[in-house]
Order: sequence, then structure tokens, then C-alpha cells
Amino acid sequence: MLATRKPVAFVPAMNAGMWQNPILQKRVKELKDLGYKFIGPTKGRLACRKEGVGRMVEVETVIAELSRLI
Repeated sequence: MLATRKPVAFVPAMNAGMWQNPILQKRVKELKDLGYKFIGPTKGRLACRKEGVGRMVEVETVIAELSRLI
């Protein structure tokens, strides 16, 4: 990924507590500042059966965003 000049996108999905972690958010911001794209996460029911931000966006959304990037 470091050597590519192609668009790079991340599609994160994780527990809300992980997503809200300040260290992770700092790294996400750094990656965005470098031009990497993030598709999601979104708010909804998580694998841990709780509601919160961390749910992967729908596959259709990923496909649409990736199509737009390339």
C-alpha cells in the first residue's frame, strides 16, 4: 500500500469502543490526511449485540464508493 499510487480504501468494522479509541481515531485522521479513503463505519447493531458506531456499511455502499474512487 505504501508504494501504490492507486486509491486505497479502508472499510472498517469493529466494536464501538474500539472505533472510538483516541489512538485509533488519531491513526484514522493521519491516514485520511495522507489521502487514504474510509468507507464507514456506520451506526447500527454490532456483532456484540449492542448499538453503536462500528458497523460495516452495506456491501452496496462499498461497491458504489469504490466505483466512484476508481
